[in-house]
Amino acid sequence: MIFSSLFETIKYSISRTSHMQRNSTTRQNTRDLFHRFDRKLWFNFCLSLRTQMDIQRLIIILALCAGLFGTDSPACNAQGNNAPMAPSFAGNLPWDARQQYYEQIPADRGGRDEFESPMDRLFSQAARQSWIQVDYLQWNIGQVSDDLIGASVPGVPRPDLGFTINDTTTGAPPLDPSNTEQTSYVPRLGQIDLNNIPGVKLTYGLDTNYGSLEANAFWILPGTRSFSPGPYVFGGETIPGNESTRFLAPIIDVNGVAAIPFNINGAPSNRALIFDRTFSVLYDSTMFGTELNFVWDDRKPRNGFHFRHILGLRYLKLDEKMRIIGTDNQTTTNAAGDEVDYIKSTVIESRAINQIFGPQVGARIELVDDRITLGAQPMFAFAFNHLDARVNTIDLFAADDPTTIENEATPPTTNSTNQDQFSPVISLALYSKVRATHAMHLYASYDILFLSGVSRPGDNVDYDQNATVDGFGVAPHETTLFNQGFSVGGVFEF
Repeated sequence: MIFSSLFETIKYSISRTSHMQRNSTTRQNTRDLFHRFDRKLWFNFCLSLRTQMDIQRLIIILALCAGLFGTDSPACNAQGNNAPMAPSFAGNLPWDARQQYYEQIPADRGGRDEFESPMDRLFSQAARQSWIQVDYLQWNIGQVSDDLIGASVPGVPRPDLGFTINDTTTGAPPLDPSNTEQTSYVPRLGQIDLNNIPGVKLTYGLDTNYGSLEANAFWILPGTRSFSPGPYVFGGETIPGNESTRFLAPIIDVNGVAAIPFNINGAPSNRALIFDRTFSVLYDSTMFGTELNFVWDDRKPRNGFHFRHILGLRYLKLDEKMRIIGTDNQTTTNAAGDEVDYIKSTVIESRAINQIFGPQVGARIELVDDRITLGAQPMFAFAFNHLDARVNTIDLFAADDPTTIENEATPPTTNSTNQDQFSPVISLALYSKVRATHAMHLYASYDILFLSGVSRPGDNVDYDQNATVDGFGVAPHETTLFNQGFSVGGVFEF
């Protein structure tokens, strides 16, 4: 019974391993044979072992089986016990004997790219050919004209150095609290300083087979500058001596007052707005511009001299505002006959918005090297200016008397106008670029921007009192504006 169970187990295991690959060694087959014994047969066989004699017989039989199946064939001995398994081939043919097919896969294929639409591929290609430039600007806006704030004074060539004029409220020269006559001074706009105003500029470029398409926008940040005249310098006296060598002797006048003279019905007068308490001028200036240019490629090697033509469009907006704020002591008498002091606060505001647009031509001249690029870019725009000018006033000639029921204050006034005129623009950029990394350049430039045919708020106020216009009117005057400054930034390539 023992031998019959054993031989049935060995026979079953050998039949299960008969389909093993021909290249496996006999010793490996023997080990697999004993590992693959059916669990049930082994269980039945072990139950049949009842005596020690049966166990000894089993050991002898196992030793005989190991000797029988453990004998290596000459072919197996030639490979060695640790030789790798020979490769198996589909259809009993090696790979180099079968027909093979090849497919070239794009470098960016994978994931969702195989489902990329033509529009997606267009945007992806455009992004790889794009670059951006970010710059910080430090500019000097063209200084305002050093004109007097107000109308001319008959017989007084330099009213900014002191003169005597009647207050429009009292009809007499202004007096201080001790009833001493005060000297009036007309402030000048030249005291406004518009230098060192910061700004930013952003440029986007797309390289094509024929050149580059570039769009940029810059913004000179709003800058408010102000001044308050004083102490006043009186220069009305002369030093006695030779008439040919006479000159004005400046004297500090701590008792002077600010005055804005004005005409009456278009004719010079001896009247002025007097501000004996406070006087200040606030000036706001900001500029925004954008361009769309195409720069043609000159089809030359990258390094060397380049001259590229530019054709594009330009839009520029110059927005400026001047605000004059002055206070003056006023005196009135109430019903009881007592004097009552109150303050007249006058506001004169002038604003000018210049919107310049038109086509432009230019050139980009560069000397390019692997590390550094030196260049110049002159541009000329055939532009037109649409001007919007406005003048507002509050309590211009009189304030409300607190002792009466009626409102004696001058009503607020607004006068505006707009016009179109030819306004050519000239710009020049002298720049250098230094390569910092493979995809980044450092950029520095000196920029000039010249505007013609523009109007500024300090020149637009018509200081005239007449019956046809409430308050001060608006009378635009054309002038030029020269801007210059530096810019530093970086160019980033994708």
